[in-house]
Amino acid sequence: MDFLARALQVAQTLGLHQPTAELLLGGVSSDVALITDGQQRFVVKRSIDNLRVAADWPVHPSRIWREVDALRAIAPQLPPGAVPAVVYESRDEYLYAMTAAPDGATSWKEQLLAGDVDADLAAYIGAVHAAMLRLPNPRPEFDDITFFEELRIDPYYRYTAERHPDLRSAFDRGAAACRQHRWALVHGDFSPKNIMAGRATAMVLDWECVHWGDPAFDTGFILNHLLLKGFHRPQDRPLLARAAEAYYQAAGAVPFEATMIHLPLLLLCRVDGKSPVEYLTREETREAVRAFARSLLAEPPGSVSALFARLS
Repeated sequence: MDFLARALQVAQTLGLHQPTAELLLGGVSSDVALITDGQQRFVVKRSIDNLRVAADWPVHPSRIWREVDALRAIAPQLPPGAVPAVVYESRDEYLYAMTAAPDGATSWKEQLLAGDVDADLAAYIGAVHAAMLRLPNPRPEFDDITFFEELRIDPYYRYTAERHPDLRSAFDRGAAACRQHRWALVHGDFSPKNIMAGRATAMVLDWECVHWGDPAFDTGFILNHLLLKGFHRPQDRPLLARAAEAYYQAAGAVPFEATMIHLPLLLLCRVDGKSPVEYLTREETREAVRAFARSLLAEPPGSVSALFARLS
């Protein structure tokens, strides 16, 4: 059945009256639709088995149940609305429905790319991350990092190391940290595109990579994206630096030196990995990112402020 038609069936099951279904664009790992009747709003998500990127990237669609299990386990322990609530599932279809972000919320990525850089919002996202870091391991199966290996270690660290063979030891160190420094819940795709934001509030989406692991991967992921926005919009660098410091101070628990194991590697991954950011269109800019990442590996800064000062 066509995905939008199936989403409308789910809407009717949930009691929506005269619902509409709108395909949401931008996801590479799932079909996603917003269903609404003007009063109620939900999102239907169906996992696919090969990600929509230029390189071949197969992953079993059952990863969606890792996400559902995570949402059910952690929602009661995080700030209200910080993650969606699961309202429907169909296991044989790898499909479920969840509450939607409030009407008018936009992705943090969209805001940042438009030059809307709010340090208070960054601090709230850091506070949500801090609440995640205080959680005990919610489910024993989160010790299994197979999906994280398939969705992050292989397409990011292994794939990019092949394009930078002189840095293979650094990529091996990053992968080893993910496997060995396991002391907190890790989202694994903690990116501005997966954060639906209003003013000083946010909902964190896309928990398919969640596992019990090295939270420095997540802090590196966020700071990486804020740095990349600084390469894309140099005029916003002072604002991005303040937002990064607000986020990291609020998150609190991850030593900066641990974050710096991952951050330079992630910069390289987002220009030379299987899923490069689409907005760095000029080779001159991508080369500047590569040079900056290598400088961080050679001489790591000791703080967020020192990191962003290096952009100047």
